[in-house]
Amino acid sequence: GAGPPPPPGLPPRARAVLTSLTQRAVPGTAAVVGGLLCHQPPLRLWHWDPAGVAPVALACASPLWALSLALFLAPWDADEGPLAAALPESVRGGFEDVRSAACLFNPGLAMGAAGELAVIAVGDLADEMLRAVALAFGRAWAADRLMEAGLDGGEAAALAPWLALGAVVAALAAREAARGRRAFAQEAVEVRRVGK
Repeated sequence: GAGPPPPPGLPPRARAVLTSLTQRAVPGTAAVVGGLLCHQPPLRLWHWDPAGVAPVALACASPLWALSLALFLAPWDADEGPLAAALPESVRGGFEDVRSAACLFNPGLAMGAAGELAVIAVGDLADEMLRAVALAFGRAWAADRLMEAGLDGGEAAALAPWLALGAVVAALAAREAARGRRAFAQEAVEVRRVGK
């Protein structure tokens, strides 16, 4: 599902960007096709509201930023700081493995800052489009099933979005958990190989 490889004559940085863009754009293609089949425009739920969204985004992203700073800036050698010395050796080793894997096997290193920003923007837009189609279709489908079960239109319309959201969140959580386990296992193997 990654699409055809870029032409062989491209510079390495351009090849890396195009390869990543092709992979990250796949959900957007699925969203466009699914939206046409389900009569749900992919950008239907997208509204630009920076004043209302910025505080929520900051509140959601701040814990991740704090974890990244702690992971990448803190010294995890027991001789370098009291925080590391207070943690068990297995925890320090796990943090070191994650940090090494993120630094050594980061695909953004081959793309440059502008290329990585483009890949992130395209990938996030594609993911949001797919989520919008799934939520809109799931809400309509759930509302129909609830009315068939005997609920009136108002109750079905109020309950259906939450059912659709719960189903989409559960599916995304399961996908990300599986992807994270695979990626972490692969990176741990690579780190050990490099360490040898």
